[in-house]
Amino acid sequence: MAKRRRRRNREREEAEQPDYVKYLVLLFGVAAIIVAVVVGTERESGPAREVELHEHDHPPAAPVSMEVRQIASHFVCACGSCGELELATCSCGTAVEERHLIQTELNRGTSTETILQVIHDRYGGLKPEFAGVVQHKG
Repeated sequence: MAKRRRRRNREREEAEQPDYVKYLVLLFGVAAIIVAVVVGTERESGPAREVELHEHDHPPAAPVSMEVRQIASHFVCACGSCGELELATCSCGTAVEERHLIQTELNRGTSTETILQVIHDRYGGLKPEFAGVVQHKG
C-alpha cells in the first residue's frame, strides 16, 4: 500500500508539473515574440535623423542617357531655386521635366539642333558659351 501511495503522489506531482511548465513556456514564448517585434521594428526604421529639405529637393530621377546628358549640358536649370545647377545633373522637378522633354524629342527622331531650340524657347537657361547654337527670338 505504501508503494501505491508513493506512486500516486508521484503521478500527481507529474500531472501538476506540466501545467507549471506550460505556463512558463507560454510566458517565455510571449516575451520572445515581444523582443523579436521590437528588434525587427528598430532594424526596419533605422535611427531617426533630421533631414533638411529644400523646396527644389526631389528624389533622384531615373537614369539619364548620354544623349540627353549631352544636350542638357548646354543649359542650366530653369527653376530659379536651385542656384542655376547644370541641367544634366540637377535633381529638381523642373530639371527632370526638361530632361524628359529632351528624351521624348530624341525618341521622335528630332535633331539635336531642333531640341536645343525647343528647350531654349520653352525654358531658357542656355549657357552663354552656346549662345550661337540657337536662334534668339525677339
